[in-house]
Amino acid sequence: MSLKIGDIRKRKGRDRVYKGKLKNFKDLPFCIQAKFKLMAYEINNILGRKIESYVYGSYYWGWWDNESDLDIRLHTVDFPITSIEFKNRMIDKYNYKVDLMIMKEPLEEMNLITIPL
Repeated sequence: MSLKIGDIRKRKGRDRVYKGKLKNFKDLPFCIQAKFKLMAYEINNILGRKIESYVYGSYYWGWWDNESDLDIRLHTVDFPITSIEFKNRMIDKYNYKVDLMIMKEPLEEMNLITIPL
C-alpha cells in the first residue's frame, strides 16, 4: 500500500500524519528550522570548524509530530564527544531532544537535506 500525504499511521505508539518526504529545509515550520540551525551551530562549536549537518529521522521521512526528536546526521570521523553526550548537553542546555547519527561517509543513494547556517 502506498502512502499519501494526510494518511494517519501509528508510529512509535503515536498517531502521526504523513506529510511527505522532506525535499527542502524551508518546508519545515520556522520554529523547527530554528531548532535544527541551533543544533548545527552547536555541532560546529564542538568541532571548532564548520561541518555540514543534515536533517534525518521523522522530519526527513515525513512522520514528525509535536513530540518528535531532532534527528541530525553528520559525516565525520573526528567528533570529539559521543552522540549520547551531545544529546544530554542539548537537553540540559535547551531542553531539546536530539538524536545525533555520526557516519564516517555519506550514503550516496540518499538526498540528504542540509541544515543551512
